Amino acid sequence: MTRERVVAAALAILDRDGPDGLTMRALGRDLGVDPMAAYHHVPNKAAILDGVVEAVWREVSIPPTDDVSWQRWLRELGDSLRRTLVSHANALPIVATRTNLSRPGFDLAEAALSVLRRAGFPPQEAALALNALGQFVLGSALAEVGLPGESDDDVSDERFSTAFEAAGGADRYPSLAEGLGLNVDFDPAQAWELGNEALIRGLESRLREPRE
Repeated sequence: MTRERVVAAALAILDRDGPDGLTMRALGRDLGVDPMAAYHHVPNKAAILDGVVEAVWREVSIPPTDDVSWQRWLRELGDSLRRTLVSHANALPIVATRTNLSRPGFDLAEAALSVLRRAGFPPQEAALALNALGQFVLGSALAEVGLPGESDDDVSDERFSTAFEAAGGADRYPSLAEGLGLNVDFDPAQAWELGNEALIRGLESRLREPRE
């Protein structure tokens, strides 16, 4: 029994059963030990959740920085972050709401800030840029996978149309009605690519602006 085994089991339970399934009883069952035995390696459930966050960050592949533009590096980092977060959908709310206290998270932040600083961003703007990327990745991942146990699958087209018309319909929302009429399927990957590219282009323009 090691801390790594306890954390790996906790993440596996989250992936399989969601946050409500992560109990000390379930953890002991999956580890094949008395539930209280885990406390010899993690002091409490908060420490287990911190370990889960650390384990997720450890899975993020940090791109190499040699012979690559900062724009491409950020795109690749964002893609890696999104893939990792979406692959752990049930752990995503935990990752999104707990402060990183782990070496893998610190390593990622250090790499990103170093790339941004070398690109020419002042320290404060580099930090803000990294924060903006992190928030966008987390928001995009949450929008894609939803919150555990929640679903809008029961919202039928008829129910939506009734609500839309009751709110004013095309007379009040002509642009929205036009968009709805296109019957465009929402593709999370395309939405991510568009948003990520817009964020990087915005950072490029910030870098070109004259500074006092």
